[in-house]
Amino acid sequence: MEEIERNAAAERKETEVLKKSSESTAMEDSETAEIEVNPEEVHQIIEKLPDERARKVMRAVMFERMYSGPIPPPEYLIGYKSVLPDAPERILKMAELEQQHRHDIDTKLADSHIKQNGQGQILGFILAALFGIFSLILALKGHDWLAGIFGTTTIIGLAIIFVLHETPKKTEESDEDDKSQ
Repeated sequence: MEEIERNAAAERKETEVLKKSSESTAMEDSETAEIEVNPEEVHQIIEKLPDERARKVMRAVMFERMYSGPIPPPEYLIGYKSVLPDAPERILKMAELEQQHRHDIDTKLADSHIKQNGQGQILGFILAALFGIFSLILALKGHDWLAGIFGTTTIIGLAIIFVLHETPKKTEESDEDDKSQ
């Protein structure tokens, strides 16, 4: 008889907790509704319930707290401070150092791209000049068709690379031919 009364009381308490949570969730207008429930109280209630009922309540009561970014929420910083007094300062310093590192990497990457583009343009100019001189020599030696081919392909190649800012891509057919050989 006493166990039945305890189960009934536990079910009433469970119903109250669930009712409060559903009412407060319904009343909240924000997307993230936060319910203040004492975890120990919920744990005591769940321990008194039969296994199947306890599982159902656990599914209904469970919640997860997440955050994104290098700095945890202020409540967590307070918790860290209770364990290690200078922890919040160390966490903030770590986040600042990480941000500085990322900025340095981004700067080095941008400088590298600028340098690479400049070197590519210089090399492209040198190659274009050499092919132009080679075409001129061929034309002066009487090889007009060959000079035209070298000159035209050089101009077309430069137009594709420098005007369109793209390198010529292999077609699927040429890729398949390469693989079959």
